[in-house]
Amino acid sequence: MSITETIEFLQGLQPDERIVVCGHVRPDGDCIGSTLALVRSLRLAGLNAYPMLADNKRAPEFYDWLEGFDDFLTPEEVGSWSEVDVFIVVDSPVSKRLSGAQPILERATRSLVIDHHPELEDFGDVRFIDPTTASCTQMVWDLLHQAGFPIDRDVATACYAGLVSDTGRFMFTNTTADTLRAAAEMVEVGVDINDVNVRLFSSKSAEALELEALMLERMMILNNGKVTASWLTQSDFETTGARRDEAENIIDIIRTLKGSEVAILVTFGDSSTRVSLRSKTDFSVAAIAEEFGGGGHQAAAGVNWPDRTDDLSTILDELTPRLPGA
Repeated sequence: MSITETIEFLQGLQPDERIVVCGHVRPDGDCIGSTLALVRSLRLAGLNAYPMLADNKRAPEFYDWLEGFDDFLTPEEVGSWSEVDVFIVVDSPVSKRLSGAQPILERATRSLVIDHHPELEDFGDVRFIDPTTASCTQMVWDLLHQAGFPIDRDVATACYAGLVSDTGRFMFTNTTADTLRAAAEMVEVGVDINDVNVRLFSSKSAEALELEALMLERMMILNNGKVTASWLTQSDFETTGARRDEAENIIDIIRTLKGSEVAILVTFGDSSTRVSLRSKTDFSVAAIAEEFGGGGHQAAAGVNWPDRTDDLSTILDELTPRLPGA
């Protein structure tokens, strides 16, 4: 559907409606930023908007400095409401990634989907999908402008946090002139670039650094130097004391190896395995992730394998033949 229909949907929201904004499970910076920016703007417009998580876990503490972070509700809390008038999905290409929030979406009176991933599923009453946009927060930023909704420093900061996260500090291939123009607009509204960058990229705990050290100790160079890989386990988090959200961008460290084009980080859990993929060329790791039921972007993608705890060699044997240098 067109941006016009999305703008009309937003402009048609009413003060007496309960509006829930929710992103995908295991929320990253773009997901958190999109949710909080949209909720903040809707509230400034006098609407009853609430940020919600896709599961009943706590929101990643890594983003607790963003305005509205403490207002996140869980599916259990919202599920007790008699009704949900409007459900807005951000940064999720498929409904199953809403996890525990999916039943709430299904019983909402009206729904809107805003996303920048390639379209994989037709769900929601109104959909605005634009895979050419660097981040979902950039889409939210543009929509709020065009729909005439209030924008303040907190809205801009949440949008910038998502934008700088999903572009890898503007180093990923999804960075365009429009991306940089949007970032400049956010700064003009009052975003403190240094503060955001320090919080996101230069405020690591000692525990997180210990986790990075473990990952670097295990780094492997594969496919004639074109691929770097490493792994972490559940016990690594327990031993170091590092939080899961502190490892969100840890893969970018091994991605920097000279000559390497793709990085792989395998994180083994008690009942599932997470494989993160990063590319620094035009090679699409999203295409590889999709082969295994995952997804993402050309430069950053991932796969979650429930109930799969194969050893590392098995996973790499499946992935590396599909990667550069094989």
